[in-house]
Amino acid sequence: GVLAALVAVLSLALLMTGGVISGEKDGPRAFSRPDTAGGVSLEREWSNRIAAGGAQAAYEEFLHQYAREAPNEQHTYAHRFGSALYESAGLEGVTVCDQHFNLGCYHEFLGLAIQEGGLEVVALLNEACLTKLNANALGCQHGIGHGVQAYLGYGEKELVAALEVCDGLHAQPRVGGCLGGAFMEYNLQTVLGTEGTYR
Repeated sequence: GVLAALVAVLSLALLMTGGVISGEKDGPRAFSRPDTAGGVSLEREWSNRIAAGGAQAAYEEFLHQYAREAPNEQHTYAHRFGSALYESAGLEGVTVCDQHFNLGCYHEFLGLAIQEGGLEVVALLNEACLTKLNANALGCQHGIGHGVQAYLGYGEKELVAALEVCDGLHAQPRVGGCLGGAFMEYNLQTVLGTEGTYR
């Protein structure tokens, strides 16, 4: 049941972080993008390419351009692309991102979408994941979990609330999808970028 799924996801999250979930932090933290040198100009560059050739073509070009970077750099750049995608395409861009670069595009895109639209857009995003991606919806739903947790904050009560939101989404994988994303965001705070702290 749900309890077994939660235990499995928690175990996965702990394995990924090598740590233990600690007590409540100072309360919810504001959403912020990963801060890297040239980040704003990078977002502007990809926004221009999305406008010129379309979101899907720009994403394929992006993946090719950063294919040889270190994994952590790829992930950060993918966050930047996700930001440009959301700013350029809005919610319609939800199916452009994929699993490349450790889901960084999804993390940023869905984090921004939920930050701006609130929990009211979560069901809409989930339906888009399922309708357009079918069997490939796992990464998209995982990103939703990250976005929900970042939106609600990083205390233990906020984790429980995020898990309840995820549990209310139908047709999602129990491990790795929205629940896995919420646990991962709670532990790693990836959406906060350089402002995040590991638990």
